[in-house]
Amino acid sequence: MQKSRLVELIATLNHKEIKEAQKFLASPFFNLREDVQALFELIINKESTPTKEEAFAVLFPRDAYEPQRIRQVMSWLQKLLEEYLFIRSVQAKEINRKTELIKAFRSRGLDRHFMFTVREAEKLLDESPSRNADWHRQNFNLLQEKHMLSEKRQRTGEQHLQALTDEYDAAYLMEKLRHACLIRSYQAVNKVEYDLGLLLPLLPHFADHFWEKWPAAGIYFYSFKMLSEANGQPFFHKVKEELGKHHLLFPPDELRDIYLFAINFSIRQFNEGKKESGREAFQLYREMLEAKLLTLDGNISRFAYRNIVALGLKLEEYEWVENFLMEQKEFLEIQYREAIFSFNLAKLEYERQNFTAAIVLLQKADYSDLLLNVAAKILLMKIHFIQKEERLLDSHLSAMWRFLKRKKMVGYHRENYLNIIAICQKMTNLNPFDKSAKANLKILIETTEPLTERNWLLEQMDQL
Repeated sequence: MQKSRLVELIATLNHKEIKEAQKFLASPFFNLREDVQALFELIINKESTPTKEEAFAVLFPRDAYEPQRIRQVMSWLQKLLEEYLFIRSVQAKEINRKTELIKAFRSRGLDRHFMFTVREAEKLLDESPSRNADWHRQNFNLLQEKHMLSEKRQRTGEQHLQALTDEYDAAYLMEKLRHACLIRSYQAVNKVEYDLGLLLPLLPHFADHFWEKWPAAGIYFYSFKMLSEANGQPFFHKVKEELGKHHLLFPPDELRDIYLFAINFSIRQFNEGKKESGREAFQLYREMLEAKLLTLDGNISRFAYRNIVALGLKLEEYEWVENFLMEQKEFLEIQYREAIFSFNLAKLEYERQNFTAAIVLLQKADYSDLLLNVAAKILLMKIHFIQKEERLLDSHLSAMWRFLKRKKMVGYHRENYLNIIAICQKMTNLNPFDKSAKANLKILIETTEPLTERNWLLEQMDQL
């Protein structure tokens, strides 16, 4: 039972959800089987997950073990817990509950109940600051219900048709633009072609007043143009301007995505040599931190943590980075916390040229993440190279080469790191007075692909 879907599902339930699930399973409306309740209690109260045989012995102590029978109880419990999660999800949004009630009242001909609940739902939507695709979809659903009732009661009149069309357009276009932005962001780092469907032919039909009427759609439109145009900078500034005025139109998770579209655009511009873009990305990250958009689920992504540190170090914001590392450490997922924290603090010490402190930090952490492990080895390689510790560097490069040959790694990463090792070895063996060899190695560094440490290698070449 240890690796079953049922056990995985139960492991995600927090204390409050476990209590709710117990009440759910005890309700005869949902469950009449005591063995299902007993299995749930067994799993949540036992220190280690029971085997199927152990569970069967507790549930049916007088019977001989039947694998099919215990699998059936597990299946019933799985389905009931899925039903609990579904109901909990519907109830989590009051507007969803209202909409389902409205449908039920309409189908039963309860017009007074219908109109009373419609007014409650409309009030909920009106009081919500959001005006994203989901809001327009909910509004469309309400209008659709009102239209269906009025069509049933009176077959004449305008019956909300224009409003229905407008709300459908707004919901569809916002959702379509949002996914198009995700595609463009992905395409910026992965050379993959996608068909955007109806989006591109549709865009010319939406005049400026559309974006003025629905500014949330406008923000997605400007984000899409920012990510699609050769010169996306004017659209980037438009996104920032509109976000400043209309950020409340989006729920936090959606707002986070829009910020990241703008940040990723700025970082690409920064990497292409536009220094002011690095500052803009850094400021956007700080705004996200202040708004707690990077810790929506209680954790900060270890990738975002590393990206923020890397950008801050490039901008030489060392004191800010140190404070960030300390303040945000507790929000890292516990299984990665010490390794990610130690590695990034080591990078800060490296930039401050506190090489001894950096080495201690690199040796301290358990780098179970393969890519993080290799990144730590690269940082140690840089320290040995800068300190001209030739014997240590030679031994370290050989160990790295064997490590990469032994480990399974995606082709791009493997090739990149092998290229770094090979070029670093050539640099250590280079005669600095041989101008021809030096020029040829510099050309090799400039043309080798992939090579993520190109700038650092070129900087070291200039100092040879």
